[in-house]
Amino acid sequence: MGVPRTRRPDHANSTAAALTPRISEAAYVCLQAMRASARKAVEYAEGAGDGWDREDLVVDAIANRISDVAELARYQFPAEEKDTYPQVPWDDLATAREFFTHEYSRLDPDRLRELVEHALPDLIEIINDLGISVDTDDDEPADLDEV
Repeated sequence: MGVPRTRRPDHANSTAAALTPRISEAAYVCLQAMRASARKAVEYAEGAGDGWDREDLVVDAIANRISDVAELARYQFPAEEKDTYPQVPWDDLATAREFFTHEYSRLDPDRLRELVEHALPDLIEIINDLGISVDTDDDEPADLDEV
């Protein structure tokens, strides 16, 4: 699945951008990591074909990536900035995190398929629409703890 390449907006040269709050470096890096994990989950499913939800290894890999997205949203994204980005489904991500953390042994293949086919592509588009750049093919930041 190709994801459109975007660049970080140049807030100094756009009047529309003047109305948009400047995203912090921590939030920017976290959104890049969330998108990277979401993209990987979608790529894993696409690469495995229609029956991916019956392949334990693929299901585990996808569930792990979705869990990563949810963990990043819950613990790495600056809490004081979440209200600034209401288009990001923070509550849904928190619910997914709780499910993957506490109910992993009871993974629902239909719910997982819904996340991979709809929720993750929507999240990727939301992050792209925020103007978060994609610097490399895997665009995973080196270390979120250093931000």
